[in-house]
Amino acid sequence: VKKHKAKHAREKIKTLCEHISIAETTATSVAYTLKNLSIHDFEDGLEYYTAIENKCQYIITEDVKDFYFSEIPVFNSKDFFEKCVLIKDKRL
Repeated sequence: VKKHKAKHAREKIKTLCEHISIAETTATSVAYTLKNLSIHDFEDGLEYYTAIENKCQYIITEDVKDFYFSEIPVFNSKDFFEKCVLIKDKRL
């Protein structure tokens, strides 16, 4: 069962990567994360500053509350789809 789930997860990730770009984390993002003492989770900080550095419009995460410090909109996947995708594409 576990092997089947891992294969299924890999297939989903492959499909997702066909439709999105993956931003690289730079030394600048690391430095900003280290300087921002209001960020308690280093990985969240890296994600945030990587998003800023790459001029992302949103952060999409299932842990919205972890980005209490964000100055850009943060959505869970359901809210992002409902608020951003459906509004821009009335055909859905």
